[in-house]
Amino acid sequence: MRVNLQLCVATLSSSLVLAACSEADPPAAGDGSSSTTDANSTGAGPVTPNPGTPDPSATGGTGADTGGTTDSGTTSTGDSDDDMGGMPPVGFDLGGLPDAPKVPEPIPDFDCDDVPESFVSYQQIAGPRGYHGLEITRSGLMIGSDGSSLIDSTYAGDWGVFIPGIGQGQQMDWLPDGDLAHATSNGAITRIRLDGTTEVIRPGVNGYGVVLGPDEQLYITTGNSGNTVQRLDPISGDIETIITSPGPTLHSVGFSVDGTRMYIGTVGGGGVMYYVDFNGAMDPGPTTIFTTDATTGGSNWHDAVAVDACGYVYTTDYYSSNMFRVTPGGDGVLYWNPADNGHYPHGLVWGTGDHGWQDDALYFPQPYDSNNVGELVVGVPPATFEGVVSNAPPHL
Repeated sequence: MRVNLQLCVATLSSSLVLAACSEADPPAAGDGSSSTTDANSTGAGPVTPNPGTPDPSATGGTGADTGGTTDSGTTSTGDSDDDMGGMPPVGFDLGGLPDAPKVPEPIPDFDCDDVPESFVSYQQIAGPRGYHGLEITRSGLMIGSDGSSLIDSTYAGDWGVFIPGIGQGQQMDWLPDGDLAHATSNGAITRIRLDGTTEVIRPGVNGYGVVLGPDEQLYITTGNSGNTVQRLDPISGDIETIITSPGPTLHSVGFSVDGTRMYIGTVGGGGVMYYVDFNGAMDPGPTTIFTTDATTGGSNWHDAVAVDACGYVYTTDYYSSNMFRVTPGGDGVLYWNPADNGHYPHGLVWGTGDHGWQDDALYFPQPYDSNNVGELVVGVPPATFEGVVSNAPPHL
């Protein structure tokens, strides 16, 4: 006996129909299966599990409803009108359960009123090596030079040789396609791919500071004796001089939070740092003094520029071995005085927040201490912070 389930549901108050509903056929047995795929991502070249100091040289299932059991112990198939008492209850097929509503990830926030007055902690990281440049891959490998080769290392200290014999090199930054742009020892700006292959983007640049701008162009200072900032197209290799110093040598660069302002560290400028504002077409305005506070002793050699989410600018001075922090309004203070010049930060890069690298910490090469790498927790996320920032101090 078969009864229309819609009729049953609509007229359950009738004892006759209720009895008929109890005789409705059970749903057909079926089975299903599911599987999962493990997708692995790859980053830089293989890491040798060798903690310590580098030598510079768902299955699914099936189920079936077999029906009920009569008083006599025989199994009923549910097709007999004469055996109503042995029928299983009606199986309402509700279909697949709806997906649970997706709860959006909370948007991180940072209040600039909570910026610590001083750094939180310092430590040296075992494994990584850095001469003047460092970067961290998405898979959590820090890439830097031991003075001869590029070394990759985890935060835990497992390391390996990434590209042997490439030399010391200067600074580096990520390109939009995931390759690195590196000012290599031969004077070129060189593309470093994570499979270990290389390609010259532009020879003879003799760059030191290398930063990717908001327009996906490279902004490069031209070595210790240069007085310019050049803009290099990483695809075509075309290069142009866009900024010429009105005074001391231009040496290190970094962009503001919104990418419209460049901060420039100098050599021999009495603590002078400049800023240059760009319009929507990335044409630079005048070179203007940002601060004269980034020095102790009256001279300076700014080897790095880094900017946090609140607009504070960090720079390091070779002559004093100190790190300075400058407010967006141009007021600079001595921020970190290392125990000795061996701990001097010769370059700055922010952590990623993954694989152990803290996103409120600056990492830096220490070439005067066997190319070790230091971590300074500052308690503020980087300029690239993808959250909501409140109470940021005003700019000049």
